[in-house]
Amino acid sequence: MKTEKEKSSEEYVRSWERQIRLIEMNETLLKKAKEKIKRAINFLRKEFGEDFLINPINNSHFLVRKLIHMRDVTLYQWILWFVDSYKLIKLLSSDNDELIKKLRNELGDPNTALVELIHIDKFLRSNYFESNLYPKRKKDGAKKSKHPELEVKIKHNNFIFDVEIKELQPKEGLKAFFKTWMLLHESFFIYESKRIYFTFSIVLITPDIHPKIIEQIRKQIELDILEVVENKTVKYYEKEHLIKYVIGHVFKQEEIENWCQVNNSALNQIILIPNLLEPAIASVKGKIQKDIMEGNLAYSKYGLGIINNQNLVSLNDLEGEKDFRKIIVNIQQTILNFPNLIGIILSSGLYYTLKPQISTKNDDYAIIHNDNDPNNLYYIIIWNSNFNFPFSETDKQGIIDAFKSDTTTRIHKIRKNKILFYKS
Repeated sequence: MKTEKEKSSEEYVRSWERQIRLIEMNETLLKKAKEKIKRAINFLRKEFGEDFLINPINNSHFLVRKLIHMRDVTLYQWILWFVDSYKLIKLLSSDNDELIKKLRNELGDPNTALVELIHIDKFLRSNYFESNLYPKRKKDGAKKSKHPELEVKIKHNNFIFDVEIKELQPKEGLKAFFKTWMLLHESFFIYESKRIYFTFSIVLITPDIHPKIIEQIRKQIELDILEVVENKTVKYYEKEHLIKYVIGHVFKQEEIENWCQVNNSALNQIILIPNLLEPAIASVKGKIQKDIMEGNLAYSKYGLGIINNQNLVSLNDLEGEKDFRKIIVNIQQTILNFPNLIGIILSSGLYYTLKPQISTKNDDYAIIHNDNDPNNLYYIIIWNSNFNFPFSETDKQGIIDAFKSDTTTRIHKIRKNKILFYKS
């Protein structure tokens, strides 16, 4: 049982006062930025309540995770974005509206509501569109109304379409794999300073390895890294039906590349043998069919679907794909069945490789990668060539520009020509 002193200390750590104190102590923040961020924190304090960060019911809330548990280098940039977006939503709604109540953890899942806010915000900030929240769509004789997240009007021609936003949770196999992936990478984070001396390749034969076994493998990886760097050699390892890897000094590059060729892997990557990308694509296609087109867009004249999926981009890389064509071509086959659908936007977490896919576009799709997006997202916009309305290239560009938008500004000091703490 915690003592009163321990309780008091924990309450301070999770207090709004500490958030203000951390801002004041941060020497990299510009003076004007400090005042702006403190105003943002005080706004959240008033809006979400004095005890919000302390209340155990909010432990999994995105604000608690970001302010208390994560506190990464993008935190303050993200806070400024969130407060601005939250205020914008309030202008268009009331305190009792569904999205506001979800964000405050008063109704439904606040983390799902954050996904909605991130994507709604793209349209609200764009000068190309006018948007209304939660339009009611009811077909004659229907008992129940449908509620897409957004009604969007293109200003120059008054064309109206609805936007439906869905989040696709990873299946158990994917969850197991990403947990394994993160745990294995910890060893390389520990020895980041030695990364110039060695290369590696890891092949996962299964996505699901018990944490106890992973810990054993990690210890072996750390021993192998030290030996490889010291003795300029190559180390091989295999655990039957689970994992195999090579770690070698950079002087042994040719030997390591030969191993990669034999094992159909790649340098400095963790490759997964079981094919998880195709099931992930199938899940997205099912989401489009069942939850979007037969769901809240069922009674919309025209629509655009958005699916947030944290796995597709990573899995695409693990499959060794150089671009997203496999994802795009497969999903196009589904959206062609819906002539009233403009297209589908896939959003995903920030790419983790050193050479991310650059932004590009053509008649079929657009890929958007913006390092300055406060939410660190990739966007893949897949257009429906079977859309039954003359949607112009200018209108497509309006959507692309909305998702390319950069709302960040520099808020940290630069010392000796080096940015200590820059945009998100």
